Amino acid sequence: MCNLSQGIVDRTTINYIISMMKNLNLSEEECMEALDIPQEHRELYHMMLQDKMEVSQV
Repeated sequence: MCNLSQGIVDRTTINYIISMMKNLNLSEEECMEALDIPQEHRELYHMMLQDKMEVSQV
């Protein structure tokens, strides 16, 4: 997958996680489990979520 495609997938996944956290009142880890995100990718998504949360608070 090219970098652009992977970036789109990553942003979409982050948006799914945030939506699930907000609407279903799930933890970040519960969302990643429900979305069947591989364990080796979860740290990357965790860091991306932190960055997105910091930007949205500004």
